[in-house]
Amino acid sequence: MAPLSCYWPRAVIHVQSDPLGLVLDQAGMRQALSGLGLDLEVRGAGEAIIDVTHCQQSQGSPERIAQRVLQRVCEANPGARLRVGVSSLKTLARYAAQRAAPGGLVVIRPWEAKPWLERLPIRKIDGVGSGLQRFLSLHGVTTCAEVASLPFNVLVRRYGLEAEHLWLTCQGQDPETAHRQAVTFAAVLPPQCHGRRAIVGYLCQLSRKVAAQLRRFDLHAGRMTIRMRLHGSHTAVRQSLPLVRGRNSHRYFRALADGFLATHWHGEVVTHLQIGATDLSNASGQLELFSGDDTGKGPILPPPVNFYSKKQQQHPAQQQAVDHKRQHAHALQ
Repeated sequence: MAPLSCYWPRAVIHVQSDPLGLVLDQAGMRQALSGLGLDLEVRGAGEAIIDVTHCQQSQGSPERIAQRVLQRVCEANPGARLRVGVSSLKTLARYAAQRAAPGGLVVIRPWEAKPWLERLPIRKIDGVGSGLQRFLSLHGVTTCAEVASLPFNVLVRRYGLEAEHLWLTCQGQDPETAHRQAVTFAAVLPPQCHGRRAIVGYLCQLSRKVAAQLRRFDLHAGRMTIRMRLHGSHTAVRQSLPLVRGRNSHRYFRALADGFLATHWHGEVVTHLQIGATDLSNASGQLELFSGDDTGKGPILPPPVNFYSKKQQQHPAQQQAVDHKRQHAHALQ
């Protein structure tokens, strides 16, 4: 039997108001949940997503945190009736909240996610457009289990990132972290930006974003890459700096960015700035216990397809015919 509570590699709580009760607006939802110290994302009136992945050591298991959230909101708003869902995926957490009774809680633990995903309809997944749904329905595909059996490239070549998001979700993976190899943020500066104070402000903002993203996904970075593009230049000034493992604060990143600026900037107009963290590793050292098979390894995906490129790869037979026509035309000349 699975344990009642243990560490989850990813834990998300979805909170939504029941239409028959008091529907909280964005301000009311944020005010009711602001005192808990959680990573809160309000999704409109009466709907919020809470990432509690990194709160488990200090605040307990995801189930206990969800019960505390439900109690806190109901005490602050007596007329509110909430539905709460807990899972390791945002899609499943939302589906669990829809299946919960008013004032109730449904928990889908990571080792229980696969059976739920197999019978989950595609229309219940966020971010899937009508065009992709219509394309799948024409081929008799209506559930996540049927999507998971499709080849990866068949969907991605036609619908791009939307299809990749759907395919990864149906495989039980988080699309936000499945292929995370770098954390990168960039900024386009205003015209004629050459003041040191403004440029340093943008670097500080980018450093904060990178540090916050690393903390959110519990990652350590081995290197940091800084790019700066000057006005009138077609190439960017780039420098890759090694990082000390365990130091993910924005002050540390800001100090490295200041050193880069002192070396490579001499008062020119700056048009673009970019800071990226690479060579990522799990900060907590937690193993992936809930992989797709018993070997401990996740599914091996085919190489990604560059569906933005206008030049498509041709079949070997087609390429051979093209080469034959070219040789024939050259012989006629």
